[in-house]
Amino acid sequence: MKWIKIALAMGCMGFAAPAFAQNCTLASGGLEFGVYDFSSPAPLDTIGTILVNCSQGLTFRIRLDAGRNSGLGFSPRFMQSAAANARIAYNLYIDPSRSMIWGNGDQSTSAFSGVGVGIAMQIPVFGRVFPAQIVPPGAYQDRVTITVEW
Repeated sequence: MKWIKIALAMGCMGFAAPAFAQNCTLASGGLEFGVYDFSSPAPLDTIGTILVNCSQGLTFRIRLDAGRNSGLGFSPRFMQSAAANARIAYNLYIDPSRSMIWGNGDQSTSAFSGVGVGIAMQIPVFGRVFPAQIVPPGAYQDRVTITVEW
């Protein structure tokens, strides 16, 4: 049995606004999937958090790109191992049932919409690595850019 440790780094991007205007700030610590067992019939799930702080009453939208290893497609996204030059399929979701792919609103994906409350809000990101993928052991990573629009 081989084990794989995988992680997902998430970069943040926001649109600048003048200090007197309504605005949003964004932060993320990424997702850590842990160790993957390709012999398990169950997917490897995890939950991460995006912190968004928008002015009270300000409507905002959070979009995720497809990541560095997936080209322009969202289904699936891929994490890559630098050492083995191999990829493992995963995805990110808005909902805990992992049925709505979190993307940019195109290609059958959804973007998160909300209304600011004036303090940081924790927005969950639901991740899933699909089962039964036979890949070489190693560390697998991707970088997904988070964008907040208001």
